[in-house]
Amino acid sequence: MRQVITVNSFLRGLKKMWSLLIIIPVLLILVTSVSTLWAKPIYTSSTQVLVTTTAQKDEMQSFEGVRTSIQLSNTFSTTLASARTMQGVIDKYKLNITPSDLAKKVTVSSGENSLVYTITVTDRDPSKIKELTNGIAEVSQKDFTKLFSSTKMVVLEKASTPVEASNLIKYVLAGLFGIVLAFVLIILQASYDNTIRQKIAIDELGITFLGDMPFIKGDKE
Repeated sequence: MRQVITVNSFLRGLKKMWSLLIIIPVLLILVTSVSTLWAKPIYTSSTQVLVTTTAQKDEMQSFEGVRTSIQLSNTFSTTLASARTMQGVIDKYKLNITPSDLAKKVTVSSGENSLVYTITVTDRDPSKIKELTNGIAEVSQKDFTKLFSSTKMVVLEKASTPVEASNLIKYVLAGLFGIVLAFVLIILQASYDNTIRQKIAIDELGITFLGDMPFIKGDKE
């Protein structure tokens, strides 16, 4: 029968099953580690681009142009990872992939009120990832002048050499999930613990209480 969980019952369960807080996370981390060894590694490559205004007649116009560009920074970021850009890369390299699938491999990030964008591509094929990263920057550079008047894109850094993505996040998530799972098991054990420890539990069951016998711990001979 399921019982109401109290702090004392939870602490008793925690004291009895504390080892689960170590065993389950370690097991999940080991499983994640083994699966990572068997799986093909994921590589990443990044490039940086700057969206800026074209030359203006005077300084005030240039300032207004920069302010307008900052206001459009989210639009620029979305455009860099848009289906239009992905289709341009697919056509450029004759890729057998859909724009939506290619977009899943692309991440665009920038600082607050910044017009410098970092384009990161992840893929399991290190021989193509650098080409894809540079291709996105090149296609966007040509396309931006058509989409946004008085703006241009400058490639600040070419695509970096592909590096294997870190698996640290996977291990951390596996450990956290293991700890949560251990706590769930401890709570379930406490909620279904039918051991009678107090007289009030007997009264709730409608059983007549006749008396108790104290436990006296003696010396072992």
